[in-house]
Amino acid sequence: RNLAVEKVVIYLQAIYRGYLARKLRIKLLKLRPILQDALKGRDIPKIEAALSKCDGVGFPMLEIGKLKRLKYVIEEEKRVQEKLRVLLTKDPEDVFDELEAQIASAEDIKFMNNLVEEGRKKLDEIKVRRKTRSWLDQGIKEHLRDKLTWAVESFEKLKMEKPADKKLYQDARDELVRLDKEEKIIEELDSSLKTGGFVEPNDTIDYKTAAAAVSKAESFVMLTEAGIASLKRCTYFRDLREAMSSAEGTKDKAAWNKVEECLQSDSEYNEEPEVRTAIGELAKQRSESDVDEKLQEAYKKYDQDTLAYQLQQAKNFNMFGNALYPIVEKAQERLDRIIEARSKLDEARKRVEQSPV
Repeated sequence: RNLAVEKVVIYLQAIYRGYLARKLRIKLLKLRPILQDALKGRDIPKIEAALSKCDGVGFPMLEIGKLKRLKYVIEEEKRVQEKLRVLLTKDPEDVFDELEAQIASAEDIKFMNNLVEEGRKKLDEIKVRRKTRSWLDQGIKEHLRDKLTWAVESFEKLKMEKPADKKLYQDARDELVRLDKEEKIIEELDSSLKTGGFVEPNDTIDYKTAAAAVSKAESFVMLTEAGIASLKRCTYFRDLREAMSSAEGTKDKAAWNKVEECLQSDSEYNEEPEVRTAIGELAKQRSESDVDEKLQEAYKKYDQDTLAYQLQQAKNFNMFGNALYPIVEKAQERLDRIIEARSKLDEARKRVEQSPV
């Protein structure tokens, strides 16, 4: 009996659900023309009246969603316009964030009229102003010609009347003038190094031209990356040339130590011809000095073996005939005499050994 009751209940529920569905269908069919009619216009009271009739429908009709969106769009358009009318009477920079929010709302509902267009133009102008102000400041602090040039031209096109902006603009123009001067000094620094370096044996060393350029640059105070790098390079080669001018053609240890000090001060320029030549000359001088000292000692001691070895080294380094090392010829002469004397002693010893007792 329980099973029979359950079947009856299920049957009755099905009948009732069918009744509700038919009732809902009839209601929806009556509502649809009302909703569609409201969608044809932009009459808020009519839209609200149509939506009020949908209370308790419990079914997501497409027209209901569209009508709610239309109501929202119309109300947003009105709200945005009222806000823009007020905001556009003020300095847009003072109300930038709020203006940006209203334009974003207008874009969200795809709303465009003269007020919105004016607001967008003001917004774009403020963005350019802010970029201009930022680049003026950054260009001055970091000495960047490209940013300063763009920002100065932008400022001249815009109406930026605030005293702080005008001062920033003037400072930027002053910095551009200063950059012109610095770039000319960079040219002078670079030009001073084109000649006067010691690369080939007969080159004349000139450090005074570079020294004058360095002095001028230091007085001016270089601020750009290019200017600082150019001054650093010129200072290095000024010091190297001055040291080489004192050392080249001498065996002055102190002078050559100064050359070594310069070479060790910065490895950035080691591959440049002038530096490679200086490194080679220093190595050559160190080797020659070592031979010179050892020949002097061997000469005093009549040390045949050391004289012979160091004279061979002197030959390898082309020290024969070099006026800086007169010991080479003297050592060769002494070695020859030692060899000759020993040869005569050997001959005398042989004669003694061969003579009858």
